[in-house]
Amino acid sequence: MKGDPSAAFAFVRDGDRESLANLLASAPALASATSDEGMPLLHAAAQTDDTGMVDTVLTAGAEVDAKAAWGHTALEWAANTNAHRTAGLLLARGAELTLWAAAALGRLGEVGAFLEASPEPQAVSDAFYIACRNGALDVARLLRRHGADVDALGYFDATALHWAAINGHEETALWLVGEGADVRRRDPEFDSTPAGWAREGGHDALAHKLELESP
Repeated sequence: MKGDPSAAFAFVRDGDRESLANLLASAPALASATSDEGMPLLHAAAQTDDTGMVDTVLTAGAEVDAKAAWGHTALEWAANTNAHRTAGLLLARGAELTLWAAAALGRLGEVGAFLEASPEPQAVSDAFYIACRNGALDVARLLRRHGADVDALGYFDATALHWAAINGHEETALWLVGEGADVRRRDPEFDSTPAGWAREGGHDALAHKLELESP
């Protein structure tokens, strides 16, 4: 591949759109480059929430729905990182919206439309986890009414409550407790409760409230 993929990723990381555009103009194949960790350049741009950076990579020829090594498209990765601006651009450029991405982005109407098609229960619970992780409470409530598991697991096999807690989404976290989420459950990766995750995220007040809920 002509050009230096590491330079392309460095320009994205540093927010140097002009240098990235010049590099891709001389080596357009780099638009489809992938990092050693399996992240495509478009995903790296998407997570910055810099629409100009994403537009630069797409214009150079990146495939809008290409997947990372772990299975996410750039839109899903933008949704995962709460990058709403770049998610909007990717949608405008033809990216496919999934239930999971719609839930992550808090797009209640689109989530409702997906639910009308009766998706698999696991897909509903997966969408519930990411909605809670991103604090999209209205979406989480809707998914719960459609059978989502209140202790749905996300990355590191941590629950929706763990993820809501570490991100400081207090209203979502306390709603989950009210729905019966397990406040004493420890994740297998870090052996920590949701309260511990809240503290890890710097949300001590929320951690204290969760500890009070633990018998």
